[in-house]
Amino acid sequence: MGQYKNLFIDIEECLGDALDRTGMTNEQAINYTVNELANKRDNPFGKDTIRELTEEVMKNWAEEFSK
Repeated sequence: MGQYKNLFIDIEECLGDALDRTGMTNEQAINYTVNELANKRDNPFGKDTIRELTEEVMKNWAEEFSK
């Protein structure tokens, strides 16, 4: 469970940086996050899992900001 929680934290940090600091579009930020995290040596998760979770985080953020 710890690795899964760490993945969420990494996704939020990487995705946030991609959107805020580099000005990427949502899709670019998702692709960037997936590639960055999939290439980490200590990452046990595949690209499909990372993409799914990254898209979920993006969706949750959109819902929060639309309130």
